[in-house]
Amino acid sequence: CVIDGATGSGKEIVISHNTDYNYVQMSHRPLKGNGPWTEQIISSFNLGGSGVYTPLTWNRAVVGGVNDQSIHLIGVIAPTNLGGSIYNGLDGALVYYRSQDGGNTWDIQDMQLPTLDSNKYLGFNGDNYAIEAKGDTIVVAYFGKWDDSVILKSTDNGNSWTPTVFLDFPVDKYIIDSGLDLDLDGIMDSIFTTDGYGSLLLDNNGTAHVFFGNMRMLDSDLTDGNSSFFESTNGLMYWNENMGADNYVNNPITLPSLWYSSKPKMIASSQDLDGDGFLNFVDYPFYYSSITSMPSSGIDSSGNIYVSYSSLMENIDNGSQNFRHVNLITSTDGGVNWSCPIDLTPW
Repeated sequence: CVIDGATGSGKEIVISHNTDYNYVQMSHRPLKGNGPWTEQIISSFNLGGSGVYTPLTWNRAVVGGVNDQSIHLIGVIAPTNLGGSIYNGLDGALVYYRSQDGGNTWDIQDMQLPTLDSNKYLGFNGDNYAIEAKGDTIVVAYFGKWDDSVILKSTDNGNSWTPTVFLDFPVDKYIIDSGLDLDLDGIMDSIFTTDGYGSLLLDNNGTAHVFFGNMRMLDSDLTDGNSSFFESTNGLMYWNENMGADNYVNNPITLPSLWYSSKPKMIASSQDLDGDGFLNFVDYPFYYSSITSMPSSGIDSSGNIYVSYSSLMENIDNGSQNFRHVNLITSTDGGVNWSCPIDLTPW
């Protein structure tokens, strides 16, 4: 469920996924905190002649536009494993919706944003994306694992969009069991990419900042239909628009059978609390994430950026596995420098 609060007119809106009928709906009332709720369906009808509402899932939405009357929504058209069908060559398509009148009508539905199509992607899963708005500036971020990570930015309230890749995965439309050997040494390469947990922030100038967990992946067995991840991968990664777009050709493999992008920077990590030079863990919780991940970001009126994140703690365990604490870092210079982390968890 996504709660957008009130639009510029004071209208209160809640947007959610109806699990019974597999569409996205909106509940609204004229004033925030007052009056009865009215429901309406947002999903388009008769997609591809289906005769049913578009099975839109895992939605995210924000209020934007000059007068806060526009609603911008993204979601995934259900992939085949959720009863959906292939949409324009994608098994799970990330699409964009827009209303410019507080949700009364939707003038854009089922729109694929530039480059988020079958030319570069096989499909999209849930929750690996974010959307933010500040006036007429709208930004969508996608945090890929085996594909490119990218932001899509509009400065005209969603009429036109410009993509910028912030982590250029070295192969487009990679299929598991295909094999990645970028340095041609006969050994499958491991790749540093995102863990899919990310946060998006627009600063007071409308510049996009993204944060995500670092993850090392490997597809070494080309017969099992699966890939591997390194559960001890550490690092909270950061990129903003001032750093410029990433390009695989500018990130040659620098170590045997290991590839990573030089654009995103590491700004936090799980800490060596006992000072012995090692991270000593009993075992890792199974979240399919970096041990420093799950960021959430915000900014104040003075431009100070705050990022909270979940970090595995070296000195806290139950004998079977270590626990995570929520930590906080800040930047007072637009992301150039970052503070030491503060542990916000009281025990």
